[in-house]
Amino acid sequence: MYRSFEVVRRGRREKSMVLVAPVEVRAEIGGPSREGCVLHLQALAAGVFNLGDGMTLQILVARNGARVSIYERTFDPGRTAADRDWSELDVALDLRPGERGQLLLRLGAGPQGDLVGDWLALARLSLVEK
Repeated sequence: MYRSFEVVRRGRREKSMVLVAPVEVRAEIGGPSREGCVLHLQALAAGVFNLGDGMTLQILVARNGARVSIYERTFDPGRTAADRDWSELDVALDLRPGERGQLLLRLGAGPQGDLVGDWLALARLSLVEK
């Protein structure tokens, strides 16, 4: 994992956290501050290189000993032109007000298991109440 790594995709430069597969990043989080709000993870995501068989990002929430997958996407900038640009992520996290949990970001190999070029940039990463 690299922090404060500058990544340029389609002419747009973003200071990013770069995940290099295989990796799992964990962060302790709390639920929204009040009833009626939902906590969202927001970010921009892009593959760093235009090669390989792609990579898969999984986002999970762990609480009370259970892990729940809430998002999964394969990025394949080597074969998919849209994956060579920044994509907006907006993922609702399944936590209630006052509840504590753990946010897990997992980056794994693409569909064929090849790890070549499996670097994913995450920029403007934030937790937002909606």
